Amino acid sequence: MARKDHRVNGRPSTGCEACRKRKIKCDEGKPVCVKCTKRGQECRYRDQIQIWFWDQTEEVKERSQSSATPPHSPGGLKGRGDHNETLQITQQIKCGDAINRDFVLGLTAKYCLPERYLSPQHNFAIPARYHMWTSMGSYTGTWSPMANIITALSYTRCSQMTGDVRMRRKGLEMYQNALVSIRRALYKKSTTFAPDTILAIGIMSIYEALEDATGCKGETHSSAFVNLIRMMGPEGMVDDPMHDIFCICRVHAICQALQQRRSTFFSQQDWLTLPFGGREKGNYNLMADLVAELCTYLEAADILDSTSSTSALINPLQGRLSLQRACLSLRTRFTAWSARPETLAEFPTPKYMDQETARAGSPDPRSNATASFYIPLEFDKFETAETYLLYWTACLMLSQVLKSNNSVLMNLVSKSPSPEAGALDSPSSTVSSTSTSSKLPPRQKPKYSIPDSTVEDFDMATSIAASMEYCLRQDNGLFGVGPVILPLNTAMAWFESQPSCWQRLKWCRDFLQLMPLIQAGQLFRGLRVSRIAMKGEGDERVPVVVEEVC
Repeated sequence: MARKDHRVNGRPSTGCEACRKRKIKCDEGKPVCVKCTKRGQECRYRDQIQIWFWDQTEEVKERSQSSATPPHSPGGLKGRGDHNETLQITQQIKCGDAINRDFVLGLTAKYCLPERYLSPQHNFAIPARYHMWTSMGSYTGTWSPMANIITALSYTRCSQMTGDVRMRRKGLEMYQNALVSIRRALYKKSTTFAPDTILAIGIMSIYEALEDATGCKGETHSSAFVNLIRMMGPEGMVDDPMHDIFCICRVHAICQALQQRRSTFFSQQDWLTLPFGGREKGNYNLMADLVAELCTYLEAADILDSTSSTSALINPLQGRLSLQRACLSLRTRFTAWSARPETLAEFPTPKYMDQETARAGSPDPRSNATASFYIPLEFDKFETAETYLLYWTACLMLSQVLKSNNSVLMNLVSKSPSPEAGALDSPSSTVSSTSTSSKLPPRQKPKYSIPDSTVEDFDMATSIAASMEYCLRQDNGLFGVGPVILPLNTAMAWFESQPSCWQRLKWCRDFLQLMPLIQAGQLFRGLRVSRIAMKGEGDERVPVVVEEVC
């Protein structure tokens, strides 16, 4: 069925470029415009990425006819190329709902979900992400909320990887469609609490966190997801697929609470136990429980630091002592989690790439580059990288709370001695950084002259930065980008608090300069990035630190 001919400034807004210039209606829905063909003109169709996926769909159909593979089966999809590949224009004409379905599934496989998540094999698929794949492939006729938001994600991801601004505009258009379809789903009682609606809202918050410069929209839909989950209650999270959706999207909500330093109801006992319904928690869920608890202590530390903490309702010394005991207990549990044989078996300790390979890809061409070139971390799978990123981030934030709280405690004890002061642990036990980073990979870099109390924090921050290249690989899909934002901002904030370390980490600065897709994709807008620039001329040139805002 022909689409409605929308007009912008008196000319069609869709169709090939030739028809747009002549202000005539194009043969929409076809990669090759018949009018252009009859005139002997080259047809330059506007939406080239859609034609590229139409071409992919034709290959899927040919494979399915020969191997009886369903058109939307992951096994029939063409493997990914690199992000610089040219989008080819096909001469074949295709249309219909089945094509639209395959188009969305092709987008997802290309730019959003890694292929291992699209496999029905239990050993290689995360159930909620496989449910997302199957639910997208089952819709007919109308666009579901899931299909709209996944298409928006895929267009935006394509724009980040290829630098094509048109893809970003197309993603925004599909995002508007997703808003309408989600609003309709929420107004219907039969679909308000449907798994597709819940997951679509959760994914929308991830999209907005990547696209929106302020993060306000992402926070809104993240709150909407959290509120829907709360309305359903912990008992409603027991059965599949809601349980798997709950496990994945609650981590995103916990990360937002961690970034905003506010408590979350996911740390309450009912929400820690009832949704799992007697199931054994995996290692990742166990760590998520600890991170949710950390959110409570971050909020408590901010309350104690505020002016209201001097009121008669709060005893500063007692509050600080309670916070210290709670944080020390949490640090011990983080240490125990990292040392569990089950954890190390599922998430092997990452290793740094060998120096020769790292130097070959170094941005510094000088042969004497040692600490200046970038040494990335290699992981066995993306889940390992995602887990260690969140783990290092939580440990780094917990360490900062302990150090800050201990400093205030020392002042309070010296000013107002009390019997409670005897309960204060020795400064050495609280000033030292978390021992949870004992499993960090050994660094093949020179020793930096930094205080002993920050050595482990330094290792965690540099390990976070060294993980970025692996996480942003194309074969990790969209979920390789999402978990990067909070850890990198945490690491950069720590670097900024240690100028001597930050200035010597030239390889880290070079790494950030090598990531134009991060800045072009608006992923880290507002992040303060320092670089070394030369000021003056001739012999009077001196290095200066210049701070830039992405």
